[in-house]
Amino acid sequence: MVTLQEIIDFAEIERGHLEAIAELEHIPEVVAAELAYQMIRTPQGIYQLHNLFLDAIEQAEYAGSRDKVRRVEAMYRDFSRRFPKPRVI
Repeated sequence: MVTLQEIIDFAEIERGHLEAIAELEHIPEVVAAELAYQMIRTPQGIYQLHNLFLDAIEQAEYAGSRDKVRRVEAMYRDFSRRFPKPRVI
């Protein structure tokens, strides 16, 4: 049986990013791993993931959740370093 960690390793994405995607999309982590795997393969997918993080930051700000804002911002900074936002999609 394949473990979640093996799926994460295969998806080539950090665990924190995966957890954020699962939380933001309201899906299980294993589904988020598959989604992330597909999305990081194209500039359009990377662009959409950037927007997902930015939307999450905006929602947390609107809700007044400073802790969540800081947490998602930190994950987004790390994600941005690893997967720069495409200039043209």
